[in-house]
Amino acid sequence: MSLRRHLAVLALVALALPSIGAAQSRPAADKDKKVFKWVDETGKVHYGDSVPPEEANRDRTVLNNQGVRVGFEEGEVTPEERAELARKEAEAEVIRVAKADIARRDRMLLETYGSVSDIEDLRNRLALTRFPRRCSIYPESSKAAVHAAKN
Repeated sequence: MSLRRHLAVLALVALALPSIGAAQSRPAADKDKKVFKWVDETGKVHYGDSVPPEEANRDRTVLNNQGVRVGFEEGEVTPEERAELARKEAEAEVIRVAKADIARRDRMLLETYGSVSDIEDLRNRLALTRFPRRCSIYPESSKAAVHAAKN
């Protein structure tokens, strides 16, 4: 190749490099862009790079530049939603308190008795002493039941 031809190729490459760099830098900038998806009061789905102020109180999905969901932004909470959240929180608190009470009773039993079998033995002895009192209307059948339980 001649010197002139080499210079022409170099000039073309030098001119092409800035445009290639600019084309490659655009997708990097687009990756940071957020696209929002929301539904208006009529049920129509809207997409945009920003949410209009009148729609800011609505829930919206955040999408990347390929339309894949990458997040969610909650809108304003309605009184009905607030009441439902409060009801669920109260229900969860009742369950938490009940579980804590069961755990406290279990700890107390295990600290009072040496093992689970000690607790079961006590339960069985109490059941035998209480059983005849419950069946005192039929003394002969309760005696037979106590005798059978002991054997």
